[in-house]
This record gives sequence, structure tokens and C-alpha cells, in this order.
Amino acid sequence: MEIARYLLSQGYKTIGVRYNPETKRAEHFVADTIEEIIQTTGSKYIQSYPVDGWKVIDRKGKYLITGTPCQIDSFRNYMKRMRLPEENFVLLDFFCHGVPSMLLWNKYRREAEQQLGPLTYASWRNKFSFGWHDSWIMGLDGEKTGKPVDLNDGYDKLINERDTAIKERYTQGDLFFLMFLGDQCLGRHCYNDCKYKYDQSSADIRICDLWGPTYKNDEKGVTGTVAFTKRGDEILQQISCTLKPEPFKVVGEGQMKTCPPMLPLRDKLIASLQDKNQPLSTAIAIMDAYNRRQQNLSRLKHPLRSMYNILNRIRKHL
Repeated sequence: MEIARYLLSQGYKTIGVRYNPETKRAEHFVADTIEEIIQTTGSKYIQSYPVDGWKVIDRKGKYLITGTPCQIDSFRNYMKRMRLPEENFVLLDFFCHGVPSMLLWNKYRREAEQQLGPLTYASWRNKFSFGWHDSWIMGLDGEKTGKPVDLNDGYDKLINERDTAIKERYTQGDLFFLMFLGDQCLGRHCYNDCKYKYDQSSADIRICDLWGPTYKNDEKGVTGTVAFTKRGDEILQQISCTLKPEPFKVVGEGQMKTCPPMLPLRDKLIASLQDKNQPLSTAIAIMDAYNRRQQNLSRLKHPLRSMYNILNRIRKHL
């Protein structure tokens, strides 16, 4: 947010992502006011559609381009092919866990709409309600709830403090996040073909939440930024935030360093998500059954380690 705010004051427009309730997807769009930039804040854990935002780029304009690492790499290559002036663009990505199949979001959304009516608002993260470290929260409103979005409420009210009709946490069993963080409903390229994990990026700046042990006791939250280019570093020095230098390994704590493995389980999960007659809970049950089988096999293969773990748990409860 502060990077976009600073660049706006320097004559830049932001091409960011917002959720469009009408098309039921996340879309890139051009934001040239602070009110429009507010719509780009907050995480969207679904695939974004970039074409509408990218196709209106003016060769003479200046832009902050945000997106997943693979989108930013594609845009970097697009700039070279189209001979766009690189000095007019600032590219920003983030440490990416992976992008889930839209089959997951569509099934989750349809089940929510049975209760709420067509969705009018969706938020994937809320860091105010239960603290920074328990912020995997899905907030949803629909036409039946009668809670219109008011952009004049400002960033904190819109993204973090909005009282939504549905507010479900990962730690309390939210089905979307259980599937997403299970790593077996991601796009195929998120497994073997992703080249942008950890310290690999085509962006000028990468951002993240600092989840690792260094800041584990900070419930207000700390944002990490990495400058991959001289231009990125110059911009970070100008924003109105307090900067504390840290080694890259601290910024990368808690981030995925390699791609997750694609398991045989994935095909069953995708088939379940494709089946309109099966609820999302069926896919969750498939994943849970697989995990239990793997745990039992591990116990059989390593009986001494399993016995040690059992005794250790008993000691903790004494």
C-alpha cells in the first residue's frame, strides 16, 4: 500500500488486482486514485485475470505492476518484446505459495451463495480479528446480507475490520484454506515448472509477511520487502515506513523454498472439485483419508520413532 501511495505521488498508476463480484473472479485493473488503490489491497488466493489491466497500458505512462511471480516474469518479457521503456515501470511480486485451481474457488463460492445469495464482497485475510498469526480468514458478504462496500471507509475498515456475514478461520476448519494449504489443488505449473520460489524473481521489489521465528511474537504484524534491483531499493528508501535491515534468510523465514510435490492424491481431488454433485467436504474427506493412511504407513516404517513421539506427548500432558 505504501509503495503504491508513494508512486502515485510521483505520477504512477497502479495495475493491481481486485475481486469482481460480477464476473466472480480476481482481475487486474488500472488504479490512479488512492480510493481505487485501496481495492487492490488484501490477498486474493485465486488466479487473477491480467488481460484487461495490461491491454490499456499507455507507452508514455508510468506504472506500478503487481502480480504473482510468474505474471511479473511474463510482463518483464512482454516489456522487452514490445520495447516498452523500462524506466516507466516498477514491478512488484510476492513470495508465492502457489495458485489454487479455480475449481476450488467456484465450488466454495457456490456453496456460500446458497446461504448469502450472490457474493458482493470477498476477503481472504483479516489480520485484526484474531491477530497476525491466525489471519487465514475468509470473509464473505452476499446480496442477502445487505452490506454494501463503502470505499470511503478506508483501508483498515475495508480490508481488516469489516464485519462480514461469514468469517471462517483456517484454524477452525475453513474448507477453502484447508484445501489450499494442503498443496494438492494448485495449478500444474505450481509443482514442477515454478522457477520463482524463495530468492528467484523478475520483480524490482518482492513483499511478504514475516512469519518466521524472528517475529513470531509480534501480533501486530511485520511486512518484509526485498529489493532485487537498484531501482527497487531506491523506491523503498523513499516510502513513509520504518525500515529495519535484515538478512535475506530472516525475510525468507516461513516461506516456501521449493515447489511442493504433486501427489497421486491431486487427481482425485480435482475430479471431486469438477463433480458438481459432490460438495467441497467430499474433497476434504479424500485429503484427510490420504493423510491418515500416510501417517499410519510412517508409523509402521518407523516404530521406534512413533513410540518416542507417543511417549513425548504423554509426558507433556502429565
